[in-house]
Amino acid sequence: MYRKMLILMLLLAPAGLPAVQAQTLTSASFAEQKARIEAALADGKSYAEIDSMQRKEVTGALNRIARLLESAGSADGLNKRQKIRIFNDQELINTILTRAGEDSQLICRRDKPVGSHFATDVCETVAERRRLREASQQVKRNFATNPLGT
Repeated sequence: MYRKMLILMLLLAPAGLPAVQAQTLTSASFAEQKARIEAALADGKSYAEIDSMQRKEVTGALNRIARLLESAGSADGLNKRQKIRIFNDQELINTILTRAGEDSQLICRRDKPVGSHFATDVCETVAERRRLREASQQVKRNFATNPLGT
């Protein structure tokens, strides 16, 4: 959902399209989108795997876009250099949030622990599963190079 909103922001009144399809980005419409993105960042679920540095990058980019739009009122009032700045910030936001959203997806499975007949639910994010897989591969590599641990 947030990805779709951000992709819509990329449409800064493109030339050559009919007026019905072109949607001008205004400071008011962006303020609503910014509030939704900030709420998703704060909920701790939508982007659980985003680190503090990436969170600062997203917040900084959102604030830069907001300042540019507030000074001009809408994307129509921006010069080409300002539009490029907004486009680059939008790309940064899209890249970080898309990756974080995918990594934050929760995957659950039924698992029977060793020595038990009772299955339990095990839920992990995509990023947690990746980290566990990489850690187990590292253990295997370490054992292959030094099997006795000496």
